[in-house]
Amino acid sequence: NNWRFDVAATAIDGDKLTIVNKGQLVLPATVEVKFTDGTTTRFRLPIETWESKGELVWSDNKPIASATIDPDHVLPDDNRADNTITAKSRSIQLAINTKKEGRLAPALSLLPTPYSLFLYPANFSNCAS
Repeated sequence: NNWRFDVAATAIDGDKLTIVNKGQLVLPATVEVKFTDGTTTRFRLPIETWESKGELVWSDNKPIASATIDPDHVLPDDNRADNTITAKSRSIQLAINTKKEGRLAPALSLLPTPYSLFLYPANFSNCAS
């Protein structure tokens, strides 16, 4: 039997983590999730997770910063490179008129990682003063 074990963390979307079973072999696995507020949780994926489909979307209703499948390296995973995923930083850029052309105001970060808000000055030549 040449069945492979390969479980991958494929996406983080806010508070949702997508995990995919890419191999044929199913084993129980531990998943460690780190949230943007600095807390961490671990949960166990039983083999029954993969009985009906090869993809799982998990949520704890808190923004996820990163996740690692099999953080203790106890499983015979064929590709450990896809076991860890980090949320991509999201940014919203707003332009503000400072009425001081040629001078840049400092960027201001208001939201916690992975969400960032940066304010940049802009030249609004068509705006009323």
